[in-house]
Amino acid sequence: MEQIGWEVAGIISEKIRELAAENEIDTKEDEFMVIQPLTDNQAIWYEMTFTDKGKRKINIKVNDSVYILPKIDKNFEMFTDESEEEDNE
Repeated sequence: MEQIGWEVAGIISEKIRELAAENEIDTKEDEFMVIQPLTDNQAIWYEMTFTDKGKRKINIKVNDSVYILPKIDKNFEMFTDESEEEDNE
């Protein structure tokens, strides 16, 4: 099995640039998380959040016991825009 070190940060950074170029995220305004799964249930999490004072905060977590479930075709209710719900009725 091939091993990877901190160069995975470059892989994650490239994906973030790609998402920003596609207007999926705004790296200066949005909170977001990017997860890079690896073999043996390992993963690296990159999370962009904001402090209570509005400063950007980056959290990077390396974990050896991550289980990623299949995507479910539903939205979490707190992130659903009420106008979208009305359009779907």
